[in-house]
Amino acid sequence: LGEIEYRLRQHPAVSAVVVAVRDDKRGEKMLSSYVVLKGGMNANSADFRAHLKQNLAEFMIPASFSILESLPLTPNGKLDRRALPDPQAGALLPQEYAAPRTPMEEKVIDAWKKVLTAERIGIHDNFFEIGGDSLRAVQLVVQLSDELEVNLPLETIFETQTVAEIAHKIANLQLN
Repeated sequence: LGEIEYRLRQHPAVSAVVVAVRDDKRGEKMLSSYVVLKGGMNANSADFRAHLKQNLAEFMIPASFSILESLPLTPNGKLDRRALPDPQAGALLPQEYAAPRTPMEEKVIDAWKKVLTAERIGIHDNFFEIGGDSLRAVQLVVQLSDELEVNLPLETIFETQTVAEIAHKIANLQLN
C-alpha cells in the first residue's frame, strides 16, 4: 500500500493520499484510494490510473479513487482509517454512459454485473476503472467462457478492457 501511496503522491494534482483495502458492496476486498487535491487542481480516475500504470502492475491500481476535502484525523492528529468513507468503485468515472448495441454486448454487460459491484455499465466503460481487478478478471473469464461456450484467454481482459472490445473479441472467437 505504501508503494501505491508513494506513486499517487507523485501526481501533480495530489496533495495527500491514503490507500486502504476495503470491502466492496458484496463484501469482497478491493483497493481504495482517498485523495486530497492541491488547491485549484482537478483530476479524475483516468488521470490517476494512467499515472500509476507508468510504474505499477495492473493489480496494484486501486479500484476506486475518492476525492476528499481532507483526510480524517484522530484527536491526536493521526490518520483515522475508520472514518474513511465507504469505497465507491469507479467513483470518478470519466466516461458517459453508452448503451449496448448488440446482443453480445448485452451478454458481456450481464457478466460484468455478476462480477463487479457497478450497477450501470456502458459499452465504453473500462473493466479496471469500475471496480475490476486481477481476481475479478479471472472470475469474468470463467463466467464468459461458460456462458458463451468460448475459450477466452485471461489476457483478453487486460488487453481489451471495455465491453465493446471484449464483445468484439468474443464474436471473433466464436467465428473461428
